Amino acid sequence: MSQPRIAIIGAGIAGLAAAAACRQRSLSFQLFDVAQDPLQGGAALTLWPNALSALQRLGLFDVPPAWMNFIESGDLRTPDNSVLYRLPLDWMMQTYGFAPTCVQRTDLTRWLWEQIGRPSILRAHVESVEADSDGARVYFRGGKSASFDGAIAADGIHSVVRQQWAADATRSTSYTAWRGIARNFTMPQGVEPQSMREYWGKGIRFGYAAIGPSRVYWFATLNNHFLPEDRMQWWPTVVERLQSFPDLAASLIQATPQGSILQHAIRDVRPGIPMSLKALSLIGDAAHAVTPNLGLGGCLALEDAAAMLDCLAPGRPLPVSFREYAAIRHKRVARIVRFTRLLGEVMQWEQGVLTATRNVVFRLSPDRAAHAVWRVLLGSNRFP
Repeated sequence: MSQPRIAIIGAGIAGLAAAAACRQRSLSFQLFDVAQDPLQGGAALTLWPNALSALQRLGLFDVPPAWMNFIESGDLRTPDNSVLYRLPLDWMMQTYGFAPTCVQRTDLTRWLWEQIGRPSILRAHVESVEADSDGARVYFRGGKSASFDGAIAADGIHSVVRQQWAADATRSTSYTAWRGIARNFTMPQGVEPQSMREYWGKGIRFGYAAIGPSRVYWFATLNNHFLPEDRMQWWPTVVERLQSFPDLAASLIQATPQGSILQHAIRDVRPGIPMSLKALSLIGDAAHAVTPNLGLGGCLALEDAAAMLDCLAPGRPLPVSFREYAAIRHKRVARIVRFTRLLGEVMQWEQGVLTATRNVVFRLSPDRAAHAVWRVLLGSNRFP
């Protein structure tokens, strides 16, 4: 009996991780992506210990790549530099065996692609997928189609495949984000070189995470009602409001090529979307895009792939494997979607009483309570 042939629609982090799971199970796959070079683009992301453990389970992380640098200190602060909370990095190392790392997306996607043997990625615009218990048929723009034993949709938050049975599944938020990577940057005196930090203001935030010795990822968020009607003035408005933040914010922005700064309306996918339908499965943002307030989106995609690895097996019907994978993942990802959305709202509070209460709660939270929250966010070493 020939091994199943699986179409993986999308060659970003989720799609490449799904390919790694298939490769580990000796299952044939073909990657498709609409982009000319899907390994390029994007800014950066944090890989928390759950993501690194997932990479290890996928057989990709015996030795960290040379470009990966681990975070050595992290905290939350107010714009006047008052510390609200320090990340429990030693506890994470003791509990999970890893500290977090911030990586440039292009570094991660190219490394994943190389780790799984540089498979071909066919450029194609997938318009729909029909799936039943016997397989999946993928329909492409231009009228062509192809049959597979199964399909995995990894085509992101605006997934064309998901919209077939869950139209209008994305939800907006009340704030917008800007992201960039400062280059040839040296941390100022008094700031740890391999650090990450967020400043929480009133309706505005700024955060950064060091990628390596000379690259630093940063982001800013601002509540939408502060933005003027003229969209050309949105970014200048953010820069002006950040003047009350520590000079580090302005320095990082100045060290970033202005044409590379990305602007995003923050959205997520409402929880509860089915993650499988017979011989079709959803993975990553296509299934459960989360708001980026904890940097867990890419981490959950890698968790998905590790869970899929546990469910796939040569000779096992793909609908059975996909159904088990969905059953394993749906409660956890729904919980994280809800939590990150709520946390984002709290982070963006702007009323004085609310922000003061928020700051006191984070400043006085006992370690035991904070660790309990982190256990929910990072899961166990066998992510449910």
